[in-house]
Amino acid sequence: MMPGDRPLREPDGPPTSLGRVELQWAAEHVVWAREEEQPSVKNARKPITTREPPVPSGSHAEVEEWMRRRVMPDLQPIVLALDASIRDANPGLRYAIKWKRAYYGLPELGWIIEVVPYDVSVNVVFLGGADFDDPPPLGTTDRSRYIKVTTLEEALGPEMRSWVEQAQRVMGWT
Repeated sequence: MMPGDRPLREPDGPPTSLGRVELQWAAEHVVWAREEEQPSVKNARKPITTREPPVPSGSHAEVEEWMRRRVMPDLQPIVLALDASIRDANPGLRYAIKWKRAYYGLPELGWIIEVVPYDVSVNVVFLGGADFDDPPPLGTTDRSRYIKVTTLEEALGPEMRSWVEQAQRVMGWT
């Protein structure tokens, strides 16, 4: 008998003795009932994310087009400064645009930085940021950490430069 199973009883009486046919029938139906209680494989929980990494490109042209068409005009100087800083600090970068976001990566480390412009700020996501000496302040799940950039001064500041340089020393998203 399985935990939680109740023995077959007559109402207010002792357990009933069953014949061979009744036991066979009960065994088949009890198993069937237990299988129905268990979630099926097709109804199993899916992982929180099924995101696939973007396909890399060696050309920066796709990122330039994205900046020109998708980034709000007020944020373009910030995104241009971040883009230049990331490219200067990390030679041999690969680029991609996916989900309206720019990705910067290195062949041996995967995607290391993600730039996400919104209406009034730009999030710079360091995909291995939890492993930095002094990680960015935002983000507590997985290994990603990010910073919200709202001014050109923040984009060009020494702290941002340090994080961009550290990104090339830790594994990113592969």
